[in-house]
Amino acid sequence: MRIFVSLFASSFAQSILTLTGDYGEFLECPYGYVMSGYCSSGNKKDCDYNNSSYSHLIECREDSRITLDFADRCYWAYG
Repeated sequence: MRIFVSLFASSFAQSILTLTGDYGEFLECPYGYVMSGYCSSGNKKDCDYNNSSYSHLIECREDSRITLDFADRCYWAYG
């Protein structure tokens, strides 16, 4: 997994992370960040970012309003 960090210019500085993945790789925004965008593809790497192609990617933005730990209430369910 590759992580790219950039700074978003707004009324306040906001950190943006872009996480990229290969086939079958699980991506998740780190604590204090929320997913603000994504790209997914089929059997080709159709998600282009920084002159490279990926199977999928997500964009995570830092959000100080969502800094509570909801880990005991949120979980991944498979089935």
